[in-house]
Amino acid sequence: MNAVVSPRPRPADTHSPLLSYGGQKPPAPAWFAQALANEPEALFLDIDGSSIEVLRWGTATAKAPLLLLHGNGASADWWRFIAPFLSQDRQVVACSWPGMGHSDWRGHYAIDDFVQLADAVAEQAGLLQAKVPPVLVGHSYGGMVTCLSAARAVVPWSAAVIIDSLLVDFHSRQGWDVLGDPARAASQTWPKANIFGSLEEALTRFRFLPPQPSVSDYVTDFIARSALKRVGDAWTWRTDPKLRFLGIQDGRLDEALPRIKCPLTLIRGELSALVSAKGMETMAAVAPAETRFIAVPEAYHHVPVDQPLALVAALRAVL
Repeated sequence: MNAVVSPRPRPADTHSPLLSYGGQKPPAPAWFAQALANEPEALFLDIDGSSIEVLRWGTATAKAPLLLLHGNGASADWWRFIAPFLSQDRQVVACSWPGMGHSDWRGHYAIDDFVQLADAVAEQAGLLQAKVPPVLVGHSYGGMVTCLSAARAVVPWSAAVIIDSLLVDFHSRQGWDVLGDPARAASQTWPKANIFGSLEEALTRFRFLPPQPSVSDYVTDFIARSALKRVGDAWTWRTDPKLRFLGIQDGRLDEALPRIKCPLTLIRGELSALVSAKGMETMAAVAPAETRFIAVPEAYHHVPVDQPLALVAALRAVL
């Protein structure tokens, strides 16, 4: 693997990527509108006393179904413009984690609960009834859940794909405190929800974490709108503010990665601030011997948003 030097984005690119549109939707290509027009079946599953949002595309076939897991602060909507390309010959399911999207908020969040929830969604959404066990695909925090679920193998995943998740030596990486750690979370006062007077104001406040430019503004606008909800005459984010401090235990991922038995693919964005080429090499040193590695050009950390069609091509190749 060759190291790629990531350009330092200008502050204006990362602080408010949708500011210049003044609340208007950026122009979008035809493929994007067509993908969104392929609306999924919306389900709400009762899992551990919480209502969990599940989106389902396609019908069951002889091919392995897919379960798509999003990152922290996102939702199942992040797969709305990707899943239709994957569901032409198989069933595809995406869920929103507790506290995100249209799923219920909880008083407490822990990655072990998320792992169990992913397994439960696979069962309750009917993916385990397929002739071939499902494939698990996770981005960012969803990739961490994918790593732990695939290593635990309560569900007999036929393959796992992890997209831009740093799975080795996570807590020693300086400058990356997006998920935080349990010790810090225990000492913090939960932040209050941001309240915005208008949709236009809320859209201007949307930004990526870790900071990065918006590669495709029409995708950025879509996920920003899907992340907001109306409260009276105001707007706020759907994500529970407590999730900013959602953490993992040191060493868990380091130990889990080499235990994965199903075929594994690790994907990174070539411009990612989280998973550098060196970070991928570090993971490669402990990953199972047959693991495949893919770098998506012109993608930062948020690969599904930055280069959705390139990710579709990569996933099709893997499948």
